[in-house]
Amino acid sequence: MMQGRGAALAFWDDVLPPMPQAMADEHVGIVAESLAAGGGVAFPHR
Repeated sequence: MMQGRGAALAFWDDVLPPMPQAMADEHVGIVAESLAAGGGVAFPHR
């Protein structure tokens, strides 16, 4: 999704509704666990 990168990020920040903090924290945890599954270490709250 190359069109969502770069200068378009500011556009998306204005268009998308705010995400609840609990949902954002859950998503960060999912990404951290997925990265750790590849041999790394999950530090979702750093």
